[in-house]
Order: sequence, then structure tokens, then C-alpha cells
Amino acid sequence: LRDAATLEQARTELAALASRQGTTDPDLAVLTPAVRPVVDVLNEEARRLLLPLFGSVALLFLVASVNVAGLFVARGLQRHREYAMRAALGASRLRLFRQILTESGAIAMISAIAGAALAIGGIRLFKAIGGQAVPRAESVTVGWPLFAFGLSAALIAAFIAEVLPALRASAPGQAAGLKGSGSSAGRGERRLLAAIATVQVICTVALLAGA
Repeated sequence: LRDAATLEQARTELAALASRQGTTDPDLAVLTPAVRPVVDVLNEEARRLLLPLFGSVALLFLVASVNVAGLFVARGLQRHREYAMRAALGASRLRLFRQILTESGAIAMISAIAGAALAIGGIRLFKAIGGQAVPRAESVTVGWPLFAFGLSAALIAAFIAEVLPALRASAPGQAAGLKGSGSSAGRGERRLLAAIATVQVICTVALLAGA
């Protein structure tokens, strides 16, 4: 294709050519021309092999995210007494959220950088072990969109998992919780942790079945 040409223009032109040829050659009258990018043709076999692998990686990423979210929620529940004490001393919700956002952001950034390093190493290992089995495996890379997605997902998951306990601790009337032990989770928290555990099991079974 020329720089200014589009696939739709090429399809229209080829259809006109095929129609004219079909009037003189009956064998061509039954043929329908198709225009496809050469990159799609070259990567067709590789895509067929890589899509299941991508699905497995996505499930593994989901399992890891749920695991980390469960740890963040449990950590936030353990700090319920600290949040309630800060709120009783006059800390606003904005101040609590700023503290939580700073802590969660730092953890998420460190985790994302470590994950990026593991991803680059994993791609190199994949090329060394299975490069001969996958066509055009040398073109497989980890691009910036994947890094950006992983970092965004880590930040959002960490923030949401930490904000839920802080919201509960900073709510009006929660300072009374300082009189108790502050270490046991309530019924709502136990349900949340049970739901997280259920999602973990579902994702793990799905990943195992796919493998």
C-alpha cells in the first residue's frame, strides 16, 4: 500500500479488477479478493500459539492481584485501631487518605519495578527455551503499554484495598472501637476476606484447568 492508501481503498480497487476479469474468465468470477496486512499474515501462526499463553498469563496476573489485595485488606484491618486513633485525635479523612496513598503508592511502585524486571527476564528465558517452537519469537517484547497497565493496576488495587479499612475507621462513631482490642475483624470484614479467598480459589482452579 502507498502511504496515503487504506485497506478499504485497496479492497474496493481489487473488487473492481476482479469484477472486470470475471466477465472474461469464468474461473475468476467466483473468486472474492481479500486484502490483509502482511504483518497479520506473518504473525498468524505465532498469534495462534501466543494467545493461549497470554490467557494463562492474564489469569496468573489476576491470581497474584487478588492475593496482594487480600494482604492489603488484612493489613488495613490490622491497622484499624491506628486509623481510629488518628481520627479521634483530629485527623481528617483527607489526611488519612494522603498517608494511605503515599504508603500504597510506594509499595506499588517497588512491586511494579520488580515485576518489570521479572517480565524482561521471563521474555528472555521464553526466547531461549521456546524460541524455536514459536514463529517470529525474536519479535516478542514487553512494551511500555504493558508496563503502564501493570503499574496502573497495582496503584488502583493497592489504593482501593487500603481505603476500605480507612473509610470504616474514620467514619463517625468509630473511635469507640479504641475501647476494644482492635485486633479482630468484624462480620463485614470476615465476609470480605472470605470473598477474596473464594475468588483466589476460582482463579487458581481456572488457571490449573487452562494449563
